Amino acid sequence: MDIGIPRSYRRTLALGGLRKKRKIRASYQPKTERVVSVEGIDVAPKDVEISDDKAFNLPVYLSINGLPLFPTSYETIGSGVVVYHAPSVPALSIRAIRTYGILDERGKTMQYTITRDKLEALGPTGLRKRTPSQATVMGGSADDHAAQLIESGRLEIPNGERVFWHWIHLIAFSFLPTNRAQIKRNIICGTSAANGQMANIETSVKAWVYENNMPLQIEVTCSYLVDSHLGLRLRYRLYSPKTQGGHSEYYNCLSPQYSAFDDLDAVYDRMSEKLAGRNT
Repeated sequence: MDIGIPRSYRRTLALGGLRKKRKIRASYQPKTERVVSVEGIDVAPKDVEISDDKAFNLPVYLSINGLPLFPTSYETIGSGVVVYHAPSVPALSIRAIRTYGILDERGKTMQYTITRDKLEALGPTGLRKRTPSQATVMGGSADDHAAQLIESGRLEIPNGERVFWHWIHLIAFSFLPTNRAQIKRNIICGTSAANGQMANIETSVKAWVYENNMPLQIEVTCSYLVDSHLGLRLRYRLYSPKTQGGHSEYYNCLSPQYSAFDDLDAVYDRMSEKLAGRNT
Protein backbone atom coordinates (compact mmCIF):
# COMPACT_ATOMS: atom_id res chain seq x y z
CA MET A 1 0.00 0.00 0.00
CA ASP A 2 1.54 3.30 -1.10
CA ILE A 3 0.50 6.31 1.00
CA GLY A 4 1.79 8.95 -1.34
CA ILE A 5 5.52 9.52 -1.42
CA PRO A 6 6.89 9.05 -4.96
CA ARG A 7 9.08 5.99 -5.41
CA SER A 8 11.60 8.07 -7.34
CA TYR A 9 11.97 10.32 -4.27
CA ARG A 10 12.53 7.34 -1.98
CA ARG A 11 15.40 6.28 -4.20
CA THR A 12 17.08 9.67 -3.95
CA LEU A 13 17.27 8.98 -0.21
CA ALA A 14 18.74 5.49 -0.64
CA LEU A 15 21.95 4.84 1.24
CA GLY A 16 23.75 2.78 -1.37
CA GLY A 17 24.13 -0.97 -1.66
CA LEU A 18 20.84 -1.35 -3.54
CA ARG A 19 20.97 -2.76 -7.03
CA LYS A 20 18.78 -1.63 -9.90
CA LYS A 21 15.38 -3.22 -10.33
CA ARG A 22 15.33 -6.69 -11.82
CA LYS A 23 13.75 -7.16 -15.23
CA ILE A 24 11.42 -9.90 -14.01
CA ARG A 25 9.80 -9.83 -10.58
CA ALA A 26 6.65 -10.98 -8.83
CA SER A 27 4.95 -9.68 -5.69
CA TYR A 28 3.56 -12.21 -3.20
CA GLN A 29 1.11 -11.37 -0.41
CA PRO A 30 1.62 -13.70 2.60
CA LYS A 31 -1.71 -12.74 4.16
CA THR A 32 -3.74 -14.10 1.24
CA GLU A 33 -1.03 -16.52 -0.01
CA ARG A 34 -1.42 -15.13 -3.53
CA VAL A 35 0.77 -13.62 -6.22
CA VAL A 36 -0.69 -10.14 -6.72
CA SER A 37 1.44 -8.80 -9.59
CA VAL A 38 4.06 -9.75 -12.16
CA GLU A 39 6.37 -7.30 -13.95
CA GLY A 40 8.84 -7.66 -16.79
CA ILE A 41 7.11 -10.54 -18.55
CA ASP A 42 3.64 -11.13 -20.00
CA VAL A 43 2.39 -13.65 -17.43
CA ALA A 44 -0.75 -13.33 -15.31
CA PRO A 45 -0.37 -13.65 -11.51
CA LYS A 46 -2.64 -16.72 -11.51
CA ASP A 47 -0.20 -18.52 -13.83
CA VAL A 48 2.76 -18.17 -11.46
CA GLU A 49 3.65 -21.43 -9.72
CA ILE A 50 3.94 -21.06 -5.94
CA SER A 51 6.30 -23.44 -4.15
CA ASP A 52 4.60 -25.82 -1.73
CA ASP A 53 7.68 -25.69 0.50
CA LYS A 54 7.93 -22.71 2.82
CA ALA A 55 10.61 -20.91 4.80
CA PHE A 56 8.83 -19.31 7.76
CA ASN A 57 5.58 -18.19 6.07
CA LEU A 58 7.08 -17.51 2.64
CA PRO A 59 7.13 -19.90 -0.33
CA VAL A 60 10.69 -20.99 -1.05
CA TYR A 61 10.32 -19.75 -4.63
CA LEU A 62 7.88 -18.53 -7.27
CA SER A 63 8.23 -20.03 -10.76
CA ILE A 64 7.41 -18.04 -13.90
CA ASN A 65 7.48 -20.15 -17.07
CA GLY A 66 9.91 -22.48 -15.33
CA LEU A 67 12.15 -19.62 -14.10
CA PRO A 68 12.48 -19.74 -10.29
CA LEU A 69 12.63 -16.43 -8.45
CA PHE A 70 13.56 -16.00 -4.78
CA PRO A 71 13.18 -13.26 -2.15
CA THR A 72 16.18 -11.49 -0.67
CA SER A 73 15.65 -13.22 2.67
CA TYR A 74 13.27 -15.58 4.40
CA GLU A 75 11.43 -14.10 7.38
CA THR A 76 7.91 -14.11 8.80
CA ILE A 77 6.05 -11.28 7.06
CA GLY A 78 2.64 -10.34 8.45
CA SER A 79 1.52 -7.59 6.07
CA GLY A 80 2.19 -6.06 2.68
CA VAL A 81 3.98 -7.92 -0.08
CA VAL A 82 7.33 -9.60 -0.61
CA VAL A 83 9.03 -9.15 -3.96
CA TYR A 84 10.58 -12.23 -5.57
CA HIS A 85 13.35 -11.12 -7.93
CA ALA A 86 16.59 -12.83 -6.89
CA PRO A 87 18.00 -15.49 -9.24
CA SER A 88 19.33 -17.71 -6.44
CA VAL A 89 18.08 -18.98 -3.11
CA PRO A 90 19.08 -16.84 -0.10
CA ALA A 91 20.63 -19.86 1.56
CA LEU A 92 22.37 -19.49 4.89
CA SER A 93 25.60 -20.56 3.22
CA ILE A 94 27.90 -18.37 5.32
CA ARG A 95 28.11 -19.90 8.79
CA ALA A 96 29.37 -18.68 12.13
CA ILE A 97 30.71 -21.67 14.08
CA ARG A 98 29.35 -21.87 17.61
CA THR A 99 30.90 -24.32 20.06
CA TYR A 100 28.23 -23.92 22.73
CA GLY A 101 25.25 -22.79 20.68
CA ILE A 102 23.38 -19.82 22.13
CA LEU A 103 26.08 -19.44 24.80
CA ASP A 104 28.41 -18.27 22.02
CA GLU A 105 26.22 -15.26 21.30
CA ARG A 106 26.09 -11.82 22.83
CA GLY A 107 23.87 -8.86 22.00
CA LYS A 108 23.92 -5.10 21.65
CA THR A 109 21.05 -2.64 21.39
CA MET A 110 20.79 0.95 20.18
CA GLN A 111 17.79 3.24 20.65
CA TYR A 112 17.09 6.64 19.16
CA THR A 113 14.21 8.96 18.33
CA ILE A 114 14.48 10.41 14.85
CA THR A 115 12.74 13.62 13.77
CA ARG A 116 12.74 15.73 10.63
CA ASP A 117 14.50 18.55 12.47
CA LYS A 118 17.30 16.21 13.54
CA LEU A 119 17.76 14.93 9.99
CA GLU A 120 17.89 18.42 8.55
CA ALA A 121 20.35 19.57 11.23
CA LEU A 122 22.76 16.77 10.27
CA GLY A 123 22.75 17.82 6.62
CA PRO A 124 23.76 15.65 3.63
CA THR A 125 25.49 12.44 4.72
CA GLY A 126 28.09 12.70 1.97
CA LEU A 127 29.36 16.02 3.35
CA ARG A 128 29.92 14.71 6.89
CA LYS A 129 33.29 13.24 7.81
CA ARG A 130 33.29 9.89 9.56
CA THR A 131 35.92 10.81 12.11
CA PRO A 132 36.98 8.52 13.61
CA SER A 133 36.34 6.02 10.83
CA GLN A 134 34.69 2.64 11.46
CA ALA A 135 38.05 0.94 10.90
CA THR A 136 39.66 3.13 13.57
CA VAL A 137 36.85 2.52 16.05
CA MET A 138 36.84 -1.24 15.48
CA GLY A 139 40.62 -1.69 15.26
CA GLY A 140 40.93 -2.63 11.58
CA SER A 141 38.97 -3.28 8.42
CA ALA A 142 35.87 -5.48 8.32
CA ASP A 143 37.54 -7.67 5.67
CA ASP A 144 40.51 -8.28 7.97
CA HIS A 145 38.25 -9.06 10.91
CA ALA A 146 36.33 -11.64 8.88
CA ALA A 147 39.58 -13.11 7.53
CA GLN A 148 40.83 -13.69 11.07
CA LEU A 149 37.61 -15.50 11.97
CA ILE A 150 37.86 -17.66 8.84
CA GLU A 151 41.48 -18.54 9.60
CA SER A 152 40.59 -19.49 13.19
CA GLY A 153 37.75 -21.73 12.00
CA ARG A 154 34.98 -19.61 13.54
CA LEU A 155 33.52 -18.53 10.19
CA GLU A 156 32.87 -20.74 7.16
CA ILE A 157 32.52 -19.54 3.57
CA PRO A 158 31.39 -22.29 1.13
CA ASN A 159 33.64 -23.16 -1.79
CA GLY A 160 36.01 -20.31 -1.07
CA GLU A 161 33.56 -17.79 -2.52
CA ARG A 162 34.58 -14.13 -2.44
CA VAL A 163 32.57 -12.23 0.14
CA PHE A 164 32.84 -8.51 0.81
CA TRP A 165 32.54 -7.39 4.42
CA HIS A 166 31.42 -4.06 5.86
CA TRP A 167 31.29 -2.39 9.22
CA ILE A 168 27.52 -1.95 9.56
CA HIS A 169 25.83 0.66 11.73
CA LEU A 170 22.94 -0.57 13.85
CA ILE A 171 21.42 2.90 13.61
CA ALA A 172 22.47 4.59 10.39
CA PHE A 173 25.23 7.19 10.31
CA SER A 174 22.77 9.44 8.46
CA PHE A 175 20.45 9.39 11.50
CA LEU A 176 22.93 10.13 14.29
CA PRO A 177 25.47 12.80 15.23
CA THR A 178 28.96 11.53 14.38
CA ASN A 179 30.02 11.10 18.01
CA ARG A 180 27.03 8.78 18.61
CA ALA A 181 27.24 6.90 15.32
CA GLN A 182 30.97 6.09 15.33
CA ILE A 183 31.11 3.96 18.48
CA LYS A 184 31.60 0.21 18.98
CA ARG A 185 28.13 -0.27 20.43
CA ASN A 186 26.63 0.92 17.15
CA ILE A 187 28.79 -1.12 14.76
CA ILE A 188 28.99 -4.80 13.80
CA CYS A 189 30.69 -6.76 11.01
CA GLY A 190 28.43 -8.13 8.27
CA THR A 191 28.35 -8.81 4.57
CA SER A 192 28.08 -5.99 2.07
CA ALA A 193 24.84 -7.66 0.94
CA ALA A 194 23.37 -7.38 4.45
CA ASN A 195 24.41 -3.73 4.57
CA GLY A 196 22.55 -3.17 1.31
CA GLN A 197 19.45 -4.91 2.64
CA MET A 198 19.40 -2.59 5.65
CA ALA A 199 19.39 0.38 3.29
CA ASN A 200 15.78 -0.58 2.54
CA ILE A 201 14.51 0.10 6.06
CA GLU A 202 16.81 3.06 6.64
CA THR A 203 15.66 4.78 3.45
CA SER A 204 12.04 3.98 4.28
CA VAL A 205 12.41 5.49 7.75
CA LYS A 206 13.88 8.69 6.36
CA ALA A 207 11.15 8.98 3.73
CA TRP A 208 8.38 8.38 6.29
CA VAL A 209 9.74 10.98 8.70
CA TYR A 210 10.09 13.59 5.95
CA GLU A 211 6.59 12.96 4.63
CA ASN A 212 4.72 12.82 7.94
CA ASN A 213 6.91 15.18 10.02
CA MET A 214 6.40 12.97 13.05
CA PRO A 215 8.97 11.56 15.49
CA LEU A 216 9.82 7.89 15.07
CA GLN A 217 11.38 5.74 17.78
CA ILE A 218 13.98 3.24 16.61
CA GLU A 219 15.36 0.24 18.49
CA VAL A 220 17.93 -1.99 16.80
CA THR A 221 19.06 -5.19 18.50
CA CYS A 222 21.81 -7.39 17.06
CA SER A 223 23.29 -10.67 18.26
CA TYR A 224 26.96 -11.29 17.53
CA LEU A 225 29.53 -14.06 17.90
CA VAL A 226 31.20 -13.98 21.31
CA ASP A 227 34.76 -12.56 21.40
CA SER A 228 34.27 -11.02 17.96
CA HIS A 229 32.38 -8.26 16.18
CA LEU A 230 30.64 -10.64 13.76
CA GLY A 231 26.93 -9.86 13.53
CA LEU A 232 24.43 -12.75 13.36
CA ARG A 233 20.78 -11.67 13.52
CA LEU A 234 19.45 -8.13 13.61
CA ARG A 235 15.99 -6.83 14.52
CA TYR A 236 14.93 -3.32 13.49
CA ARG A 237 11.92 -2.14 15.51
CA LEU A 238 9.97 1.10 14.86
CA TYR A 239 7.27 2.86 16.87
CA SER A 240 5.33 6.07 16.21
CA PRO A 241 4.21 7.74 19.48
CA LYS A 242 1.61 9.82 17.62
CA THR A 243 -0.10 7.05 15.65
CA GLN A 244 0.80 4.27 18.14
CA GLY A 245 1.72 2.10 15.17
CA GLY A 246 4.70 -0.24 15.25
CA HIS A 247 6.70 -2.32 12.78
CA SER A 248 9.68 -4.69 12.81
CA GLU A 249 12.06 -5.95 10.12
CA TYR A 250 14.65 -8.72 10.51
CA TYR A 251 18.04 -9.14 8.86
CA ASN A 252 20.64 -11.89 8.58
CA CYS A 253 24.03 -10.19 8.98
CA LEU A 254 25.69 -13.06 7.07
CA SER A 255 23.36 -12.93 4.06
CA PRO A 256 25.04 -13.41 0.67
CA GLN A 257 22.00 -12.13 -1.27
CA TYR A 258 22.02 -8.57 -2.58
CA SER A 259 18.88 -6.50 -2.38
CA ALA A 260 17.31 -4.24 -5.00
CA PHE A 261 14.96 -1.28 -5.32
CA ASP A 262 12.10 -3.82 -5.59
CA ASP A 263 12.58 -4.58 -1.89
CA LEU A 264 12.78 -0.90 -0.97
CA ASP A 265 9.29 -0.24 -2.32
CA ALA A 266 7.82 -3.30 -0.54
CA VAL A 267 9.49 -2.47 2.79
CA TYR A 268 8.28 1.12 2.65
CA ASP A 269 4.70 0.13 1.87
CA ARG A 270 4.30 -2.43 4.65
CA MET A 271 6.17 -0.21 7.15
CA SER A 272 3.89 2.74 6.33
CA GLU A 273 0.78 0.61 6.74
CA LYS A 274 1.85 -0.57 10.19
CA LEU A 275 2.98 2.86 11.39
CA ALA A 276 -0.31 4.43 10.32
CA GLY A 277 -2.07 2.12 12.76
CA ARG A 278 -4.31 0.52 10.12
CA ASN A 279 -5.67 -2.97 10.67
CA THR A 280 -3.67 -5.55 8.71
